[in-house]
Amino acid sequence: MRRTGVILVVLLSSCATMKADQTNNAAACHTARQDMERAVEAYDLLEGSPPPDEMALVPNYLVVASPIMDLDAHGNVVAAPGSGCT
Repeated sequence: MRRTGVILVVLLSSCATMKADQTNNAAACHTARQDMERAVEAYDLLEGSPPPDEMALVPNYLVVASPIMDLDAHGNVVAAPGSGCT
């Protein structure tokens, strides 16, 4: 009986950790998307055209390239492949 209780506690702890990781990842994705969208808007406004790629935003509009967000061929902010963002 004691062993079952320990396994249950470990499973509950693992579920709570997974939930916290998902919440933190969702917040990071949201923040990165907002930062990238603002940088694209600023670039477009100040340069007179959309950025040709993400690297055009660095270092004047973004400090570094985002590891979890990218720009597609049309200049839209999209989740980077494998980032876990949607």
